[in-house]
Amino acid sequence: MSGVHSKNKNELIVFVDSQCVVCNGLVEWILARDKKKLFQFAGLNSERFKALKENQNLTDIPDSVVFYKQGKVYFKSRAVLHIFQNFGFPWSSIHSIGQWLPERWSDALYDWVAQNRYGWFGQTEEDFCKMPAPEHKGRFLR
Repeated sequence: MSGVHSKNKNELIVFVDSQCVVCNGLVEWILARDKKKLFQFAGLNSERFKALKENQNLTDIPDSVVFYKQGKVYFKSRAVLHIFQNFGFPWSSIHSIGQWLPERWSDALYDWVAQNRYGWFGQTEEDFCKMPAPEHKGRFLR
């Protein structure tokens, strides 16, 4: 079987709009704090994401950050909260606090930013804003 399930089920994969400046900022933020190199990254237009959609039988995927963790898939604000959960204090506390908010509220805020992100911050012509540093190259999936 190809795709996400053929590899380690404990993978942490962040799928983003690879031409979005905000999404690329999230990737850079994670890379700067992920000292154990747990996270991998791929675009929503990647073969890896296509395989995930097939393996998980996902349809109607929102244009959002998607987080794959331990065989589960999270979208929008829940994806971001679960990403924060993997970092120590104070970042993990964002997950703890965010879990108390109704998902429709946190997703409404997420959707507002997502709908305006290109107007506010622009977008890149290329996938991912810049080439990954040599030490991060293997963490970007196709």
